[in-house]
Amino acid sequence: MTRPFTEADFDERRTRCRNTLVDRGLDALLMFRQESMYYLTGYDTSGYLYFQTLLLQSNDRLALLTRSADVASARLTSDIADVQVRQEGDDEAGAVAVKQLLADAGLGGCRIGVELDAVGLTARRGQHLLAALDGFCEVVDASDLVSGLRQIKSEAELALIRTSAAITQATLARANATSRAGVRLRSIRAAALAEAIERGADPPTVRWPMAAGREAQLGRYFTGSGDRVISSNDQVTHEIGTSYRHYHTVVMNTLVVGQPDARHTTLFAAARGALDAAITATRDGATFGGIHAALASALEEFGVGELALESCGYPLGATYPPTWVEQPIIGRGGAFVVRPGMVIFLYVLLQDRDDVHAMSLGETILVTDDAPETLTHAPRELLAN
Repeated sequence: MTRPFTEADFDERRTRCRNTLVDRGLDALLMFRQESMYYLTGYDTSGYLYFQTLLLQSNDRLALLTRSADVASARLTSDIADVQVRQEGDDEAGAVAVKQLLADAGLGGCRIGVELDAVGLTARRGQHLLAALDGFCEVVDASDLVSGLRQIKSEAELALIRTSAAITQATLARANATSRAGVRLRSIRAAALAEAIERGADPPTVRWPMAAGREAQLGRYFTGSGDRVISSNDQVTHEIGTSYRHYHTVVMNTLVVGQPDARHTTLFAAARGALDAAITATRDGATFGGIHAALASALEEFGVGELALESCGYPLGATYPPTWVEQPIIGRGGAFVVRPGMVIFLYVLLQDRDDVHAMSLGETILVTDDAPETLTHAPRELLAN
């Protein structure tokens, strides 16, 4: 099986991870995030929904504790040599197995970093884990350790991201072109999904928000939305995110079927101006709060600041369901600092609930040493089919 990265890539990532462990005074890291396991080893599975963990010690020893159903995945997709199978059982039994894993590694009494913020480590599982490790070792929340390393993308990662961006762009074009009067949204979704999958995309991590009319204001998928038939002079919103080898890019726009009215034209100009302001502000050393301020200021100049959401973007990378959204979210006062190599989705979503108008634009950008590079492109003019 061909892995998306070389052994040298994984060695370099694990070296940086071990160095960070040492800097934080940690003897080992227990990973529960599938994104971390994929990043450091190539391990690729949906088994993160169950109780499993990857142990990385400061001496570079790796050990995966998982279910028997995931042994083949570990063998075929990763470079993990030590794959241990835990017996099937409840979450308490899983926590005891983790303690035994640490004991076998001689880590009793040590400082252990744990990814406490993980989809697979539910609150109940976390309680069992902390109870099992109480008095055995010191547990330190290290949820941000690998996630922080993942923020800056390597050239190998950027190659995958650029492929994702090309797929995302083509998929949006298909969705926009299919959005015509008399067409059901489910037909548009089917056409767009076919476009993405045929071009090599992974299955969607998020159910794409696609909606028309009043529901075009929504930024979320909702069941039954595919039954809607587009009518003349409808507004239609598409938020398309595709991944290639799990690396995501996203693009978003609202179009009008028929003749745009003056309000749509005004809202599009505001969204385009605000998005451009946010992109211009996304430079090395900028804060997420500063980016949000630039976008909010532009919207205020257009007199539509009250129509925008509180957030306007987030980082992107290699993620697994249920979301492609990385943390932190870009919002007012955010202190997170932008660095070259980060990939970020910036968006404007305007909701005029009084007269039921919607407008959205969003693009994925790459932070560079100079001006940001736009990877996915929303329309420069309001689309009218």
